Amino acid sequence: MPCPESLPFLKELCWNIADPSLLSESEMLGIYERHWHYRRGVVLTQTEQHWIQYLIATYGAVIESHEV
Repeated sequence: MPCPESLPFLKELCWNIADPSLLSESEMLGIYERHWHYRRGVVLTQTEQHWIQYLIATYGAVIESHEV
């Protein structure tokens, strides 16, 4: 699955990374996992929800797919 162009929550989490789209899929998933607690109050786009579910299905994760 190609990486979506717009991942606003990931971009917010990667405030210190110039271009988060250059991260590998497993690096992206690791960032989502480490910072998942920050999603409170954040409404994920449907595209980003599907992307996270894809990453979980592909690599396995601490985040449960029903939490996305």
